[in-house]
Amino acid sequence: MPTMDKFCDVSPAEVLFCNPDYETATDSGRFGRRLELVTEAARLDRNRLLLWILVWGGLSAAWKINDHTAPDTTLRVVELAAAELSR
Repeated sequence: MPTMDKFCDVSPAEVLFCNPDYETATDSGRFGRRLELVTEAARLDRNRLLLWILVWGGLSAAWKINDHTAPDTTLRVVELAAAELSR
């Protein structure tokens, strides 16, 4: 069973936007639906959430690289967020 420390290693963005696997998390249609669900449920400004995903993703990727873990899903989610911001 994971310890509480393990639960603290996972951010809400990772849970909401990077799960359950690479294929699901990086599907652009699913990302868009998740984005709309989160913005509506949390009453967040869409662009603010997208910017937050970009910042979180950059930090998360840096930490993963430092831990010798592949940041592939995180980086692809960041690309999806950047594409949404430019629409």
